Amino acid sequence: MALAPGAVMKHTKTILLLLLGLCLQVVQAEPAKVVVMTSYPQEMLSRYQAAFEAAHPDIDLVFEWRRSNDAWKLMQTPQGAAVDVYWAPTLDTFVSMADKNLFATLDLPLKGVPGRVGQLDIDDAKHRFAAFEIAGFGFALSQTWLDAHKLPAPRDWNDLTDVRYHGAILMPVPSRQGFSPMIYESILQGLGWEQGWSVISAIAANSELMGNGGGAFIDDIAAAKHGVALSIDFFPKSAQANGQAVQFRYATTTLFSPAYVARMQAAPHPEQAKAFIEWAMSDAGQALLLHRDVARLPVRPTAYKADAEYNPFAPANRIPGFDFLQAGPQISLMSALFDVQITKRYTDLVAATTKLRQAEQQVGGNAAAKAKLEQAKTLLNAPPVTAMEAKNLLQKSGSTPAPGGRISPDSYPVQAWTQLLSSRMTEALALIDSVNAGR
Repeated sequence: MALAPGAVMKHTKTILLLLLGLCLQVVQAEPAKVVVMTSYPQEMLSRYQAAFEAAHPDIDLVFEWRRSNDAWKLMQTPQGAAVDVYWAPTLDTFVSMADKNLFATLDLPLKGVPGRVGQLDIDDAKHRFAAFEIAGFGFALSQTWLDAHKLPAPRDWNDLTDVRYHGAILMPVPSRQGFSPMIYESILQGLGWEQGWSVISAIAANSELMGNGGGAFIDDIAAAKHGVALSIDFFPKSAQANGQAVQFRYATTTLFSPAYVARMQAAPHPEQAKAFIEWAMSDAGQALLLHRDVARLPVRPTAYKADAEYNPFAPANRIPGFDFLQAGPQISLMSALFDVQITKRYTDLVAATTKLRQAEQQVGGNAAAKAKLEQAKTLLNAPPVTAMEAKNLLQKSGSTPAPGGRISPDSYPVQAWTQLLSSRMTEALALIDSVNAGR
């Protein structure tokens, strides 16, 4: 039997409503998602994904894994439009993306997160990205080696200038070990330019310089071939978590290297991106950093328990200031100076320092001889540029280099520095010889 025209229309509407309802159910059944581009290791990402999705069962967390250089390239293509959040430890990539206006403005400091540790501001001053976690610097230790040589574990950088640590130390080279520039910036910012370089040079005279190979030095510490290595925290902590005989102690005076998080300006899922950042910065998200398999330091003070093994916010720590937006030029300058001051004249520096120390043991109460040897020490350890000259060089070098880039050593008067240091070495040795001849 044929239906009347009105009945057909009513029947058609009913079918359309049913189809629409089914479509809505399908849409509602598919949870929203947030796409996070990151370079963090998989074991850390797995923990964060499970914990975030448990807290937000309505949001799928999707990771787009990219190294920093690749992340920068991807964000300049249409594929980058799918990303909601950038989350990684590489400052220069964040600065470059921020300068291209790729990030939304954040309301900083986030609630409960000071954005500062000691004198060190860790959030972006322009509110484009926020510090999510920090890595600190200090000493990877072999207690076996230290016990065998009856040496205490060092507490601060100055301790390693003691002649008793001669042969105990593995010292990273900034142009070889990417983690190490902030170690030397910790010393320079904490002690000042002249005294800082004097300490760095004196430590070098007690040390063996690391070769290439990233964190391979940890194996030497675990095998008790050396007692101490200057290190960022996560290499020894990771080794310890994997059962190696390595301990780690933060230096009393240390900077921290932040990792960051930012919300993309064109995020296709802005609310979910906001939810991820808020959760990652919460007590729950920050507490995951303290797990032994992650071994990083939260930026939220309340994430630390009263009995925490280390708390960077404790008043006893000395945390100097540092301008992260000038990190590229500053680290490039320091690395170039390190190679001229330490790396290229390492053998001569060790020999001259050994000769100086032998002379110091022999002079007794001779005030004139002591004054000559103090002058010789200054000549051996002083950098080839003053603090003011270094500041002028930084001003000429401009802003942070592009991701993965450093200012070339050719931009600096390396030959003039080398000649000056050679002249000082000759003068220092002459002073030491004159003291030895006068005994």
